[in-house]
Amino acid sequence: IVEYNREALEKNVDAEVSALYPKVMLEGYYNRSDNAGGEVGIAEDARIMAVLKYNLYDGGATRSSIMQAKSKLLQLDLENRQIRNELDIEVRSNFNSILTAKERVKSLTLKSQASADLTEVYIERFQAGGVSLLDVLLVHKEHFATQTELEAEYFDY
Repeated sequence: IVEYNREALEKNVDAEVSALYPKVMLEGYYNRSDNAGGEVGIAEDARIMAVLKYNLYDGGATRSSIMQAKSKLLQLDLENRQIRNELDIEVRSNFNSILTAKERVKSLTLKSQASADLTEVYIERFQAGGVSLLDVLLVHKEHFATQTELEAEYFDY
């Protein structure tokens, strides 16, 4: 659509510029009459003329309309460039978000595995009487929080 709009505006500029050029026209005229001017018989008259028209002064209206058409074309180009820049920024931002989420998933996976291992160690130490039940529950709570965060990150990724 943008290309068609640009092409239409370029044609509009060309049409406005063409108003500056002289116009060459070919005009034809033919007349046939019977008893013309009181004369008996058929009278025929045929003419072909080449006419050259050129506007010497129009008060700047033509140049103004040319400038207006060129300004519309420039405005379309600037709007298209702005849209392209915004799309480029959005694509780059989304790509960086995906890369960040991917790295975060890797990090959270490692953290989850470490907290699972730590939970097992605390359970073994609790069974041996080395740590209290509260310590085991705190470590298990941390592991659950890490798992929850990892699952949430998978949905964002």
